[in-house]
Amino acid sequence: MDIQEPDLETPKYQILKRTAAYEVRKYSPFVIVETQSDKLAGNTGFNDVAGVSFCYFGRL
Repeated sequence: MDIQEPDLETPKYQILKRTAAYEVRKYSPFVIVETQSDKLAGNTGFNDVAGVSFCYFGRL
């Protein structure tokens, strides 16, 4: 069984410099929330992530 990465939105960015070997990018601010748990099914994982998100966004 292969674990697939979720289809996440790519953060917005501006390319400041591009060469054949690399790009220098400037990203708009964004937030990533992650949890480590073996109980991500159901409400447990959602509650962990939502709790962190609500606390963070409540400070903005």
